[in-house]
Amino acid sequence: MSGNPRFDPRREFNNVGDSIKRAMEDAFSFAASHIYAVPVDMYETPTSVVVITNPMAGVVPESIDVVISGDFLTISGETRADETIPTTAYLKRERRFGKFERRLHIPRAIKPQEITAEFKNGVLRVTLPKAEVSNPVV
Repeated sequence: MSGNPRFDPRREFNNVGDSIKRAMEDAFSFAASHIYAVPVDMYETPTSVVVITNPMAGVVPESIDVVISGDFLTISGETRADETIPTTAYLKRERRFGKFERRLHIPRAIKPQEITAEFKNGVLRVTLPKAEVSNPVV
């Protein structure tokens, strides 16, 4: 018998699976490095659902898009670094800049025509008034 290992289809299948997994992780980490999800709080009052973002440094209010599509609220935009500071001048740079997007499922029926958004001190507050839900008569 020679010292050559036998062909093992299970091992080959696992190797292919590992390669696919690594490729997917690389793709998602690349996407995650270019578009990040803004942290939010979402809470409910008797009359509305409210979404508040984490403070977003470097955001110009006009660059923020708030879109309702079906049962989803999407908040997107872009933050920009201070271009007057040369990249080589930074001693520490922890803030994230670039494109952001957050897509949230809205758990209640809302009145899309009455949605309000306010951007103050770097924080976006979106108020989604609840729709009247009629209870069917049984």
